[in-house]
Formats: sequence, C-alpha cells, structure tokens
Amino acid sequence: MTQDLKGYQEIVMKEFFVGLLVLFILSLLSVVGVLLFPTIVVLGFFLRWLISIVLVVLAIWLVGKVTLWGIERLRVGRHRR
Repeated sequence: MTQDLKGYQEIVMKEFFVGLLVLFILSLLSVVGVLLFPTIVVLGFFLRWLISIVLVVLAIWLVGKVTLWGIERLRVGRHRR
C-alpha cells in the first residue's frame, strides 16, 4: 500500500512540475511579446512605407512602359501608310 501511494505521489509531483514549467514558459513568452510589441509596431509602419514606395515606383515604371509602347505603336502605324 505504501509503495502504491509513493508511486502516485511521484506522478502527481511530476505533473505539478510540468504544469508549473508550462506556465512559466508561457509567462516568459508573454513578457517577451510585450517587450517586442513596440518593435512590431515600428516594423509595421516601416513595411507600410516600403510597400507604398515600391507601388509608386512600379506605377511610374508602368506609365513609362505604356507610353513608350504607345509611341512605338504610333511610329509603326505611320510607316505602314
């Protein structure tokens, strides 16, 4: 009987320490998340500006490409007549 009770206590203690370890790791991750939140916000603003600049550059490139394509099309049309 004493042997069974001792084995049960070991299992209960192991479960308790595993649960305590999981709670400690989760609290540590939440603290790291709170500390990194300002960095994530700044990164979000930086990415918004970066994507906006890339889209503007692509739009300017596309306007130039369409303009050159139109000019070339007009030149070919004049030479055929």
